[in-house]
Amino acid sequence: MTLPFSEAQALAEDARARALALGQALSIAVVDYGGFIVLIERMDGARPMTADIALAKAYSAAVMQRPTEMLENWRNSDPVFFTQVGRMGHRPIVATKGGVTIKRDGVILGGLGVSGGSPDEDQRVCEDVLRARPDRLRAAADDRTRLRPGRRGRAARREPLPPAGRGLPGRPGRAAAAGAGQARPGAQPRRGGRVRRGA
Repeated sequence: MTLPFSEAQALAEDARARALALGQALSIAVVDYGGFIVLIERMDGARPMTADIALAKAYSAAVMQRPTEMLENWRNSDPVFFTQVGRMGHRPIVATKGGVTIKRDGVILGGLGVSGGSPDEDQRVCEDVLRARPDRLRAAADDRTRLRPGRRGRAARREPLPPAGRGLPGRPGRAAAAGAGQARPGAQPRRGGRVRRGA
């Protein structure tokens, strides 16, 4: 399944309208599932570099198959390996807000990237554009999954994100985020006070 140019145009037009409502001049990029350009535009007044940044965000969201915001944990936990992987493709992999994976019925179609506003504004435009679509075009962010990097030589794995309002469990020797002490639904206690997920 591919992302038609007509749909990319519709996404860009909606993003442009939302940028104008925010009073921001943005660059908008749409790529297919392989990270290749379908559409890219820079609004009047947008800084020149924002076009390349938007494209990198869209590319990252497509080939990594998840929103760029979700790559931040990987970048922070293993920055050397992240940098190495980020140079392997024909575009850089970036870990920041403003890039979302485009899916339809669970199938990856491509990525949408926005740059030029604050990180939160870029992310908001991306998410609102996809959620406003009348069809089943949605961001992979709605799946509520995150990418947990494996150790070197091991593949990264996906696992559910905690429900909204809960933090992520802390690693040994580090304080857990707020709410980490709460057991997940279906979890069963085991030795040491930890919990394991039910079958």
